[in-house]
Amino acid sequence: MLHIYWNSPAHTGDGYLSDAGSHFGWVMSPPDGFVMGDGLTTTSYQFRLALGCFLFAMIFNLLAISTLLVRYSTNVLRRRLVANPGGAVLALTLSAVHPEFMGWMADRQHDVFNIGKLGLVSAIGDVPLLGVFAYVFEDVRQSGSDRGLVAYEDFEDAVLGLAISACVLHMAVYAARGVVFTLASGLRRKNEGSLYSYLPKFGDGLTSLVGLVQVRGSQPSPSPSP
Repeated sequence: MLHIYWNSPAHTGDGYLSDAGSHFGWVMSPPDGFVMGDGLTTTSYQFRLALGCFLFAMIFNLLAISTLLVRYSTNVLRRRLVANPGGAVLALTLSAVHPEFMGWMADRQHDVFNIGKLGLVSAIGDVPLLGVFAYVFEDVRQSGSDRGLVAYEDFEDAVLGLAISACVLHMAVYAARGVVFTLASGLRRKNEGSLYSYLPKFGDGLTSLVGLVQVRGSQPSPSPSP
């Protein structure tokens, strides 16, 4: 976000802090390596668009975790949030970045699994931001090509490339994690309050039998003695 800001007129020209810096005595100057060379720049519109997508993802995460707390959380988690307001505020604030931070407050399997499912929601919320980063990268590359800079046909920007890679990695990991939580949450056997519910079932025995056959079949045969 700052990389796009620092290379746009929002910082270098008609920006939000260009005039404020002269009045308040400070300006968010970019460090070395965060300024594009050869006069390549982003635009104020691209910065506002990226900032809007980032805020959208945060609001999306907050709506997801708030819905979970109101409708799908256990009474134990709700009581714990009430009893520990400082931890609740911290977990909810960090949940704007990623919903699974609320997992710090959960100690029931039902809550942990439901919070884990929100990794899929967080991955979906990153899609607009990833699209903006890719759009900015291509627009800067194309602007260099239009100016006759042949080298920019193979344009690379370390900061934008890192942002795109981080978004893709985050989406892949947490989308897969959310799918696993969604599929696995229904596999846990529910306690029906009777001794029978704890006894092994036919499926348990069949699974154990198949596992035993696989273990025995995978054992190496003894080598013949010389």
